[in-house]
Amino acid sequence: MFIQRSTLTATITSLLGLTLATSAQAISIDFNTWTPAGDVVTPAIGEASMSTNALDDDDFFQTPPEDNNYNFSGTSAEVDPFDLAENLGLNGENELHPDLDKFVFATDGSGLTQQFIFAETTELSFNWRFLTNDEIFSVEGMEFGDYAFLAVNGMVTDTFGPFSNPSAASSPQPICLSGSECQYINEVTGNFSQNFAPGTYELAFGVVDVDDVSDSSALSINNAQFNSTNAPRTPEPTSPLSLFLLGLLTVKVIAKNWALEKS
Repeated sequence: MFIQRSTLTATITSLLGLTLATSAQAISIDFNTWTPAGDVVTPAIGEASMSTNALDDDDFFQTPPEDNNYNFSGTSAEVDPFDLAENLGLNGENELHPDLDKFVFATDGSGLTQQFIFAETTELSFNWRFLTNDEIFSVEGMEFGDYAFLAVNGMVTDTFGPFSNPSAASSPQPICLSGSECQYINEVTGNFSQNFAPGTYELAFGVVDVDDVSDSSALSINNAQFNSTNAPRTPEPTSPLSLFLLGLLTVKVIAKNWALEKS
């Protein structure tokens, strides 16, 4: 009987271990906890939208032309790429400029950023929607245009826009934003997923104008989530008081060791 109970216990334990080991969960991303820069809204869990509209008659030639039809939050986009890069934790504004050699520069834009600690391999996934009133232009045989991006640890690693899905045709129907009467002219949609090894990461999403500051573009994200057995966490902020107490403790330990050596 003892052998039978042991076998049964081992079997149950193995089954429980298998269940725990394979129970990865989808954790929706709360963009409300991220740091925004420029025109950003986070209407629901797993959703965020941002634009390049700087509330400066950016879409004067569109119908309707008013900025509030293309700006999500009532806050201007960042009008200096240096400030946008700094606020998003990028490795300088050059991360945003498409081609410095051809003098193709990013101008204004918006985004949001957050740090995460992944205790195990974690998948980031989301659906994206790039909207624009701008046109693609050519410089020395190469095409450029406004774009959206994902940055990881200060580097732009992926872009979303006309070049992300070249076979996608522009939407033939006008697209409304936030229930307004506005109509962005072109749309490109797609989905994204990437696995991250265990470690600490700073993630940032953004969208930028290229070459000019007219004709807004926007990025909308939905169904953004992490897939992992353990929920990712954000680094704990270190307060000045905790640093002070840590310093006192260090001094105390050093003094105690010094006294022991003297005795």
